[in-house]
This record gives sequence, C-alpha cells and structure tokens, in this order.
Amino acid sequence: MGGEPATMNTAPYMVSVRTQSWTGSLSHVCGGILRSANKVLTAAHCVDGQTASKMQVNWGGVNRDWLPGSSGVSKISIFSGYDPVSLLGDVAVITLSTAASEGNGVQFAKLATSDPAPAAPVSVTGWGRTGQDSTALPTDLLTTQLPVTSSDACKAAYAAPGAPFNPVGRFCSGTADGSKAVCEGDAGGPAILDGQVVGIISGDRGCGLADSPALVSSVAYYRSWLESQ
Repeated sequence: MGGEPATMNTAPYMVSVRTQSWTGSLSHVCGGILRSANKVLTAAHCVDGQTASKMQVNWGGVNRDWLPGSSGVSKISIFSGYDPVSLLGDVAVITLSTAASEGNGVQFAKLATSDPAPAAPVSVTGWGRTGQDSTALPTDLLTTQLPVTSSDACKAAYAAPGAPFNPVGRFCSGTADGSKAVCEGDAGGPAILDGQVVGIISGDRGCGLADSPALVSSVAYYRSWLESQ
C-alpha cells in the first residue's frame, strides 16, 4: 500500500509463491526470496498446511502474469518454533524441484548479518493488495519504504491483554499514519536495506491502519537455520 512500480533491480530475487485451488488453478498467495538455485525463503504462515506437490514458484520479472522462471516445489521446511497465533518464528524455506539460475536480471539474495537500526529506511516489495478496500492483487510489482520503528512502538502495536509482545527474532517497520504499509499478498517478501535482505515480511494488524507497523522476521536472527535447510 502506498507503493510505486518496482524494477528488476529493486529486488532481483523476488518470487511469487503460488498454491493450487480446488479448481486446480494456481494463484499468488505470498512473496518469497530466491536465496540460491533451489532455495526460496518465505513466511511460515504462507506454507503452513500446504502440500508441496500443489505449489509453484515463479520468478524473473515484475509483471506477475509474466514471470518466465517457474518451478514446482519438492519440500517445505517450517521453523520448528513457529507459532501461528503470535507469528513468532514466521520463517520457512521452500526447496525447488527445478533449479533457478542467475542472469537476465535475476540474482540470488544476499542476507544481512545484523538487524537494521531504528528509523533505518527499509524497503519492501510485493504483489499484495493496495488498500483495505481493494480485492484484486496488482499485476505489477510494487515497492515502498517503511522505516524501522522503535521496539516500544512495536510492542505497543502488538501487545495484547495477557499476551505481551515477544520481540525475539523480529522487528517492526511502518509509517505512523499507515499511508504506506504491507497488505495481504505481501507476506514472505523481502525487507531490504543497502542491497541486502534484512527481513522476511510477516504481517500486520490491518492493511493501512495507523500505528500498525509491519512485523518483519529478522534474517540475521534466523540466518543459521535458513542456510541449513
């Protein structure tokens, strides 16, 4: 939400994660990050409960309807500490059945080794909805900048009675007025700073709501696990 058209250079490792509906058609559900020839990083809630044989990953462009790279999925690995309620540990690795390659604008992602500082201008990309009232997903990849919020602002947004927010392995990014935000369909995509992927988009309390920054899983925190899969 509040994004502008992206180019291949914005996130050359961006992928569309797709699942098969009851009709047999494949639809975009989440973004993902091409880490290597056969590994894609995404959010755990995007693949939780999914069957690998009914999934597909596409890459190689910014137009969601024309992504020349394509592969089936041979394996889904979800972080063992993933909690679907709090979205703690919301990271997963997809293993492709057909290897991807760099070239024609495609590059494998470089993962950060440390978290961004508060106020750092993190960029996010995705094919997610463009507003609370929008139903269709955009065809073209969009990008926007979401500054990293303070830990206090993150806790205030996500703490609930009897369930204090656990900040371990994640941070928040967003604008106070909600004019720029992540929405349905953006999860699993990259949070980028200085050419490196610093996080995997997890979600938010509501697309475009004030004081509802995006939850982002820290790549630095989960890096060892992500690279071991």
